[in-house]
Amino acid sequence: MYAQTSTAQIKSIDSLFETTQSKSAYLDKGSKEILRICTEVYYRSKEIQNEKGMLKAILKMVEVYINEQQYEEALKKISEGIVS
Repeated sequence: MYAQTSTAQIKSIDSLFETTQSKSAYLDKGSKEILRICTEVYYRSKEIQNEKGMLKAILKMVEVYINEQQYEEALKKISEGIVS
């Protein structure tokens, strides 16, 4: 039962994350929405101890921060990814 629930949760998280991966994601959603989605992906992944989902979310957040020239925020997220 637990494995099925976890697999379903991972698929749900992956599906949510995929919305940030399209070529037009920045245009369609904007940086703030992508960061919001990635934050949700991160915490949902953390809840089920899905390290891969956590890492993907952090990497995408770093990408957004770098694109927005918010280098200090990017470095904070990188550090968080190293600790996780």
